[in-house]
Amino acid sequence: MNDMPKGNQWDFIDRDDKSMYYGKNFRFDFNMFEAEQIRMLIKFYVWQNYKTGAVALRTIHTHCSSFRYFNTFCIENKIESLVNIDTNTIDEYMTFLRLYKASRNGRTLKYVTQSGIFSTFKMLVHWGQMYVPHLVPHREIFSGNEYSMINVKHKIEYIPDDVLVQIQDALKVEENPYIKYGLIILMSTGLRRSELMNLKVNCVTPHALKGYTLTLYDFKNRRDVRKLPIPPMCAEAIRMLEEVTAEIRKEAGDELKPYLFLYRTSRCGIANEIRVISGPTFTKWMNGYLQKGKYYSGFMSKHNIVGSDGEIYKIKIHQFRKTVATDMFSKNVDLKVIQEFLRHSDPGTTKKYYADSKDIDRARLFEKINIIGNIDNIDSDVFENEKELSWFNNNKHKAAKMCDGYCTMPLKKGKICERLIKHQKCYTCSRYITTPEYLKAHKEHLAELEAELANNIYGSHYANHLLPTISVLKIIIEKLEAIDNAE
Repeated sequence: MNDMPKGNQWDFIDRDDKSMYYGKNFRFDFNMFEAEQIRMLIKFYVWQNYKTGAVALRTIHTHCSSFRYFNTFCIENKIESLVNIDTNTIDEYMTFLRLYKASRNGRTLKYVTQSGIFSTFKMLVHWGQMYVPHLVPHREIFSGNEYSMINVKHKIEYIPDDVLVQIQDALKVEENPYIKYGLIILMSTGLRRSELMNLKVNCVTPHALKGYTLTLYDFKNRRDVRKLPIPPMCAEAIRMLEEVTAEIRKEAGDELKPYLFLYRTSRCGIANEIRVISGPTFTKWMNGYLQKGKYYSGFMSKHNIVGSDGEIYKIKIHQFRKTVATDMFSKNVDLKVIQEFLRHSDPGTTKKYYADSKDIDRARLFEKINIIGNIDNIDSDVFENEKELSWFNNNKHKAAKMCDGYCTMPLKKGKICERLIKHQKCYTCSRYITTPEYLKAHKEHLAELEAELANNIYGSHYANHLLPTISVLKIIIEKLEAIDNAE
């Protein structure tokens, strides 16, 4: 660290020519960190990661903004060094975050924001234990469960099938080309937001044998990714974006010309300025946003795309990533292939975040409402409204009846639910109901799956695909047997 800059104000220019912030100056002001040891820890973190390029400059700058919360906590509690902080300190810091109010508007921090701030601080301590151990605690001070409930509540979900169908229908008439083609790319690839916004022209090439491949830069892992397989629909979407932005590209500066998502500003900054669309801007165009008391409609509200609660569905770009992953798992794609497609450096990440997300998450909901003793005495809370309840009562012995239960989702324009068509079995769908009359069918299916698992020759990834369904079936059978015995 001998070559570290002097002073408490550093200016770094992003020299990563693959970054959308290339050429942008980032100022780091360390004067806010009053305690010398804490200030040095932050400086060391910034300098090493900037010098090695291990972390994008914009990310380092964002981390520093996050560190200010712990700094405020330290000032209030007269903490001048991290060396002696312990689990009690961590508990107090979490309380601080829960009670924190912004001086500008007096608002408290959202749970997901608290979790993010805390995770960044935790990362700093673990980084320090590796590189500057004299400035941080020597022992582990985190339980790993500090924000577990918050993380469960706010974790990124896959996009429900019925919402995907609505999105696909809306894209046929969507006029904003960036949203229209951007969403097609996301649904095809599950790209991260930074990866999408940083796509370059001529990034698609025909595959030597079949289809197309995509070349991109993986900012998270700081490496080029070549020959990512993509479907023809995705390749066509990229080609259309190249065509849409061709005239703008002629006017753009040399540093902007390569980018696919070029646009001309209208309301923010300088009018008619050519920029690369930022991730937050793209998200606003999807979900709408409030600015100076005026609400600007987004893609989801404009096309009235709603979730199961009947409200406009708010979407996060990372949901497309999880949706692609869970779809690959449902099709029994090899874990290694999924890992490479998603560009996870650790296969554990692929397993942890994606393997059983569809079935287990829905199973929790299933446990609450989907098993009843008498189909003629169904709780109206299962339905969205009285109209749906009326439909079910009139159709429960015909259109709604399946081989192992009932579907409470009314037919839409005479069409059967996409989930039923794709997966056949609906055990973990919140619109599925089963009763004791189907106990035998469930037991038979469980026996089939357990036999298949016992004879599995495809490895752990295939087992991971079967186990969630087996778990759900056991819950179903246990509950149905309890009802049957009670009667």
